[in-house]
Amino acid sequence: MRLDYLILIGLAPPLLYLGARTFSPAILPPVPIPSPASSTPFDPIDFFEGNTQGSGTLYELDGDSRDLNVASVGRRLPDGGLEITQTIALEGSPERTRTWTIQPEQGARYSGTLTDAKSGVVAMTGGRRMVIAYESDGHNVRQTLTQIDPNTVRNRLDVYKWGINVARLDETITRS
Repeated sequence: MRLDYLILIGLAPPLLYLGARTFSPAILPPVPIPSPASSTPFDPIDFFEGNTQGSGTLYELDGDSRDLNVASVGRRLPDGGLEITQTIALEGSPERTRTWTIQPEQGARYSGTLTDAKSGVVAMTGGRRMVIAYESDGHNVRQTLTQIDPNTVRNRLDVYKWGINVARLDETITRS
């Protein structure tokens, strides 16, 4: 494609910028969403009640990867929902705490809040999976939780900015 045409349509500066960078723009590793071993429906409120531990890797578009450890305590609410308090240790960042609430709605739908989220949290379960979506700091976040066995959930979280997948988390969550 000719450079004068790219300049005309405004794509040359972003493409030249990307060309000057030392990374390739599609290096997030594939993290397959695992197949569950059982057909018993996933109940996120039952799974996350009590103590859970998460351990994984956050992959970023610039090629960096950082270890992540999460300690969570879930408390069932009188109305049937759940409050989860998480302590998050991400390599290279200060430790922080955040709080989720999830509330069952009609059918397989859930709604909730997250202290990191700019929007409400929406979620839906189907089989052994739960898909969660919310907006955080100008990024759209989509999580897929897959229950592998009664004490293990795999979490694949994708972060999008302007429609581009800029980060991916691969985490294993275990119940204590």
